[in-house]
Amino acid sequence: MSKKDKNFYKSGNKKFDDGDYQGAIDDYSKAIKLDPENPEIYISRANCKWLLCGDNQGDYQGALDDCAKAIELDSENGELEYASRGRAKYFLKDFRGAIDDYSKAIELDPKNLENYIFRGVAKNWIWDHQGVIDDYTKAIELDPKDSLNYSVRGDAKDYLEDYQGAIDDYSKAIELDPKNPENYNSRAHSKYSS
Repeated sequence: MSKKDKNFYKSGNKKFDDGDYQGAIDDYSKAIKLDPENPEIYISRANCKWLLCGDNQGDYQGALDDCAKAIELDSENGELEYASRGRAKYFLKDFRGAIDDYSKAIELDPKNLENYIFRGVAKNWIWDHQGVIDDYTKAIELDPKDSLNYSVRGDAKDYLEDYQGAIDDYSKAIELDPKNPENYNSRAHSKYSS
């Protein structure tokens, strides 16, 4: 990356940190024109594009295209690239494509907790509840103190009528976060259903 590329990239990063995602996109686009072979810049721009989507100003397809270009440039070391493309596909409701990309990201970095969580969420949309259980079990192995992971796994177990497993997960979620009323309600539902 030349000095001029770095300046646009640093300026884009500063704007990103300040929440000026459109300004960051503009700077990253300038950096890409100067250094079109740098996958990191494409990922940074993609992240801005999908963050703007929460304000209904984003560009999921543009984010997907940027991620695809980053993967084309660096497919061997691209955990972040695959995870980012998986996120873009998820928002475009291509859940199977998102699952495939998160699976590749997990293959490249099996210790990244977020990829298991996001893949599990995508699996939930295609009614793969056993897959949700598997991914959240791995998430729990990586972070056993997050009550939400137990709660989501409990939901999947409840759906598969493993009520005792669901009760156990909701109970653990309550132990970790006793102020969350949803876990009490969910556990009561599983107890009633069993």
